[in-house]
Amino acid sequence: MTEWIWPTCCAACGTSHQGRLCHHCLPVSLHRAPVPDDTSLSGVFCLTGYAAPLSQAVRQAKYQHDLGLMRTLADAFADRLTPALHNAPIDLIVPVPSPWTRTLHRGFSPATVLAQAVSRRSGVPMVQALGIAPGKRQATLDRVSRRRNLRGRVRSRRPAPGRVLLIDDVLTTGATARAGSLELLGDDSTAVWLAVLCAYRQDST
Repeated sequence: MTEWIWPTCCAACGTSHQGRLCHHCLPVSLHRAPVPDDTSLSGVFCLTGYAAPLSQAVRQAKYQHDLGLMRTLADAFADRLTPALHNAPIDLIVPVPSPWTRTLHRGFSPATVLAQAVSRRSGVPMVQALGIAPGKRQATLDRVSRRRNLRGRVRSRRPAPGRVLLIDDVLTTGATARAGSLELLGDDSTAVWLAVLCAYRQDST
């Protein structure tokens, strides 16, 4: 009833719409993205490229601390990702870690919200296998600095045996995915895939 009286705008494209996201901005299916150079990932799944309208909704959810919007994105993500898991059997889902300081400030970890939704929909267990020490925000750094910034900060907190699906909101240079996958593979994981909402093309990062 509230949506009928006060219709909202799509968080991605800004058009009037009943609900947080219009159907034009939600990709119908998942896509395979190029595996970033110098990573140990077995494959990358994404909903869309970072230049697409949906990326605006991702930024709004993250930087305006909009948990409701992030949950809407997570449900759409889980709907489209779960069928793909039948072709790439996964034993565990692991969210990319956020520093505790950032999670406290934002009120949630975007990757964890996404991972929880995928776990509920697919039935694959989620484990917080990775941790990260506070430091500079990756988004403020260039490609070389991002990798240097993560050196020694991402650590395995507990084993994640078997085939792992690493979940994050965006893929840019691949520095975070690289650090996380190396930690997992250095423990008990046998293979690591990555799934994200939005991915930059490698030649645009």
